Amino acid sequence: MKNNGDIVHFWKEKDYIMVNNSLGKGSFGKTVVLQDPFINELFVAKKYEPDVENVYERKKYYKNFLDEIKIMYKLNHRNIVRIYNYYAYEEIYVGYILMEYISGTTIVDWFKNCSKGFTIASSNELFIQLIEAFEYLQKHGVIHRDIREGNILIDNDDVVKVIDFGIGKFFVSDSTVKDSLYADINRENSDTLPKEYYEGTYTSLTDMFYLAELINRLLNKYDCPEFQYQFILDKMMSKDPKDRYSSFSEVKIAIEQYNFDSLSISEEEKKTYHDFADALDYVIGVYTETPVYNTD
Repeated sequence: MKNNGDIVHFWKEKDYIMVNNSLGKGSFGKTVVLQDPFINELFVAKKYEPDVENVYERKKYYKNFLDEIKIMYKLNHRNIVRIYNYYAYEEIYVGYILMEYISGTTIVDWFKNCSKGFTIASSNELFIQLIEAFEYLQKHGVIHRDIREGNILIDNDDVVKVIDFGIGKFFVSDSTVKDSLYADINRENSDTLPKEYYEGTYTSLTDMFYLAELINRLLNKYDCPEFQYQFILDKMMSKDPKDRYSSFSEVKIAIEQYNFDSLSISEEEKKTYHDFADALDYVIGVYTETPVYNTD
């Protein structure tokens, strides 16, 4: 009988079948696809094993791995990849994260397909999903810090999935504290750079800049003529964060306001509205005195 505070050990090991041992590889490890034979489901396993000999460096990057686990366990959103389990071997600075397997494509290939009319959703719907994902991150105090083509996937139902929080972090507020990784995060090969690049800072508004910069670049490269929110992208991409929206929630409001203002209303719909308003006015107008309720 275990008491509160006692350690509970699970001795049975869980085995998986290797399905794809080369999904991706980087300087910090590799990503593979595994199958759980009991429930017959696929998972992505991200192995952290940096290609560095220096123990201090391995330890520093291992902390980023542990931070990624903590961040992902805080998040539960339709447009953000889910974490299911983790295995951390702190004595050798090696670990694994077991995550949701996403059957789909990168955002680059999605825009290619969109330009050919092969997608279910429109670029407008995709943009709204991305804003909702980053609004959720901002409300939960998380900045991604690595917004690029390979870290935004679209599944086979055209649902956005933001992945890879390897250098993400929690923030207390959107302060202008110096960011130790700003030079790595801000990409010099981008078409334009935000003011934060020169100040050595990174906030959720920097996430906003790089998200807009990525979408704008893909829109310019691939023809998606139905996109309606270019003026919102332009404001999100302002070099000075003071000229951007104050939050992703404000971006969402701007989208909703535009959608309402641009509604196309037919004469028949206007007549229906006027008839309803007149009828409602008549019913409400008969109450000229304070109503008395019969409680007997």
